[in-house]
Amino acid sequence: MKNYSKMFMDIAELTAIQANCVKYKVGSVIVRDNRIILQGYNGTIPGFINCSEKFHDYDEIKMFNDHHIWSSAFEVHSEMNIICYAAKKGISLENTIMYCTHTPCNNCLKHLIQVGISKIVYKNLYIDNINFKEREELLQYIILEKYNEI
Repeated sequence: MKNYSKMFMDIAELTAIQANCVKYKVGSVIVRDNRIILQGYNGTIPGFINCSEKFHDYDEIKMFNDHHIWSSAFEVHSEMNIICYAAKKGISLENTIMYCTHTPCNNCLKHLIQVGISKIVYKNLYIDNINFKEREELLQYIILEKYNEI
């Protein structure tokens, strides 16, 4: 029996390598009928300076706040990159599954729900999520499943 779940997560992890963030390298793939229809990673808009260029000597202890402020202003999360590309190209995400290297932040989560993604399979926790009460409310509208590597 083919292990599609492993293949999709492996591809999400390979996609994450393309990310230019010094703190998180996140990759995602969107699947419909066991076929990948989209993939994305976190980064800045085309033509803008990358995080790895801005923070080339990144020290998390010294630069955490500066990086967080800059990243919030200029970086696009992997999940949002997929949503934006799908919107630009007219691709429906309704009833699809997202395989993602990390759990989505609450902002991405609400947008994933809004576009009709039915399930998110993740490998790692995104530890910057701090709004757990709101997250629990959002999780009533989508399946969030920990990837189980077999």
